[in-house]
Amino acid sequence: MTVFDALFQQLIVLKRHLDQAAVPFILGGGMGLWLRDTFMTGPRSPRYERVLPSRSTEDLDLLLTADVIIDPIQMKDLRDTLKDLGFAAVVNYMQFQRDLTMSGQRQTVKVDLLAAPPHEDRLTEVKINAPRIRPKKAKNIHAYLTQEAAGIHISPVALDVSSALEGTEHAEIRIPSSLNYLVLKLHAFKDRHEISDTNPDGGRHHALDIFRIVTDMRQSDWKSAQHHTSTEKEMEYLQVAAYLQRRFFSTVSALGAVRIRENQSYQNERATFDTYLPLVLNDLDELFSDVENPAEDVFARWGLRQ
Repeated sequence: MTVFDALFQQLIVLKRHLDQAAVPFILGGGMGLWLRDTFMTGPRSPRYERVLPSRSTEDLDLLLTADVIIDPIQMKDLRDTLKDLGFAAVVNYMQFQRDLTMSGQRQTVKVDLLAAPPHEDRLTEVKINAPRIRPKKAKNIHAYLTQEAAGIHISPVALDVSSALEGTEHAEIRIPSSLNYLVLKLHAFKDRHEISDTNPDGGRHHALDIFRIVTDMRQSDWKSAQHHTSTEKEMEYLQVAAYLQRRFFSTVSALGAVRIRENQSYQNERATFDTYLPLVLNDLDELFSDVENPAEDVFARWGLRQ
């Protein structure tokens, strides 16, 4: 049994219980990308025929929309569901872990809770002790306040994963839209791009995820992304993402493109992927072309350097 198989089984169990409790979520992170690779239907772009292998993960990143993080009943139900399923808090109270044995192998499954920021007129309903956020009327449950997830509710992709289940059972998992995934990954790369003793990766796996997301976009993803940028282009989270794209992923010599090429899975197919890279960068330029850079006062608020 692979890591993804074990994670998938736990994901389905968690989804069933949260459905019963009426607690919706969007699955992000590496597991969301693996589900997309495995269950997404429709033709890929003929420009990008080669598929990158999924990278391993042991996390389930549950993205909570703004209407969920302000709801004390839903957050209490989420807390109780995790406890009932044997998940214990390892980072109080927004990262949870369960150790189990599957097919004779010890497996650790982690659940990270991340939340979109509430609208300004609902801030009185939450308690924020950055980076933690929770409803004021719910205790022992938090999420990581993720400002760049402000548009996560826009056009999530529903994946039918029933083919991997036994019998006639039906299950559907929502993952972020391609544009929202790009926004999240651009911010993740910004946070990790400087190499250090504690960060030897330099964000290269986030950079490769950006490459992967663009090469995997269907026509429907592209239209959805264009609509998203058109309607949200005045929003700070999108303007900051556009700035990061221009800073790190605008040319083949930009740091983000360098980090893409440093990945072993890229190196394994370099002759092919070197032909893809300029096209991917052009696609990114086009996706964010109508979004202006943020105003000067936004840079400090988002931890950016001009």
